[in-house]
Amino acid sequence: MNQLLSLGLAENPTIRAGRARETSASWSLKAQRARYLPTLSFSAGWQGFSQQFTNDNFLLSQALSSGRSTFSNCEFQNSLIRSLPGGGIGGQPGVGTVADCNAFSGLDATGQALTPALISQIRAQNNVFPFSFTSQPFSAQVSISLPIFDGFNRNLQVSQARNSRDDLKEQVRARELQVRTDVQSRYLALRTSYQAIGVQASNRDAARDQLKLAQDRYRLGSGSSLEISDAQNSVQRAEGDYVNAIYDYHKAIVALELAVGRPLR
Repeated sequence: MNQLLSLGLAENPTIRAGRARETSASWSLKAQRARYLPTLSFSAGWQGFSQQFTNDNFLLSQALSSGRSTFSNCEFQNSLIRSLPGGGIGGQPGVGTVADCNAFSGLDATGQALTPALISQIRAQNNVFPFSFTSQPFSAQVSISLPIFDGFNRNLQVSQARNSRDDLKEQVRARELQVRTDVQSRYLALRTSYQAIGVQASNRDAARDQLKLAQDRYRLGSGSSLEISDAQNSVQRAEGDYVNAIYDYHKAIVALELAVGRPLR
């Protein structure tokens, strides 16, 4: 009996679920109580980014447009220098010298296309994803908050959490008492069913002996066929009662397993 009670209190699914809910409610109560304490938070981050155009032709077209504009402006400046007295390469001091417009603009000798070296440089600078990235400065932040007054909201939350924990605790206690009652009553019913099998077995054997005695009396001429018929009916009833007793015994085992919360066979 004690072993069955211990097993029922430890393995019953309803009790285990109730205890889990009670534990969760206890942690919730602790969390609500922790709202009275200061909160310290720390965060740190180190970030970086990379940006790459999927089409290099866009960058090349921009560079070509910018180079042509630079080349045109350079040619205009050279024309002004050449128009001055003594202008040009090796001219008078203060006049200025003619610049190499192709070198400034990055265009080739025709002045209509970028140089191969500049094209390779632009494509190499654009090929940065995913390993070449620009890093951001490391940042860290520490903050502390001290709760002072929140309109008694913390008191309300703590009270509600405590009531929920106590309610679940009482539910578990009530279920434990119910399991104890069920296990004890169904264990006693199982014992009664087991003893009933022995009683019905004895009645069946007695009915069989009575039928044999009636048959012997009839064969010797001291009995009647009615006596044999009554004895046969008694045997049939005894067999039926014996089968019913076995059936009730198995039902009692199932009921006890249901009270314990796990199979016992």
